[in-house]
Amino acid sequence: MREALSGVGATMADIVEISSFHKDPRALPGVLAVARDYLGDNKPAWTAAAMPGLWMEGYLHEIAATAVVSEDL
Repeated sequence: MREALSGVGATMADIVEISSFHKDPRALPGVLAVARDYLGDNKPAWTAAAMPGLWMEGYLHEIAATAVVSEDL
């Protein structure tokens, strides 16, 4: 995510919403702990859902984020 954001001149601080999907919802506290390392003081809205199957076999988590980036005109 950090690399994709930097490609458009944004940072992790520009993330305003995260949706996450987990094979085992009991893993969410660990995911949130790792996310704090990446997000720092930024606390975007977060929606988590348990999913029995994810995009690819073997995946444990899928995470999507929305960032708001303004263009200086």
